Amino acid sequence: MIEKINNLLKEIKSNFRTDDGINLVWITCNDNGTFRGLRKSFNNQDECYNYLIQLKNNINDRMGGPTA
Repeated sequence: MIEKINNLLKEIKSNFRTDDGINLVWITCNDNGTFRGLRKSFNNQDECYNYLIQLKNNINDRMGGPTA
């Protein structure tokens, strides 16, 4: 499931990734060398996956593309 989630994140061109399928994490560094992190957490992997499917469908609807 973790691989499916990370593949969906890549497909929608997200900078977020997951190691556990529950926490989506995006760590970035600015020009001054300061690291910042963003995180979105879910109760379980299925909830995370379903959220990303819905997000992908919303993006496709706005862009006029195919849905999952």
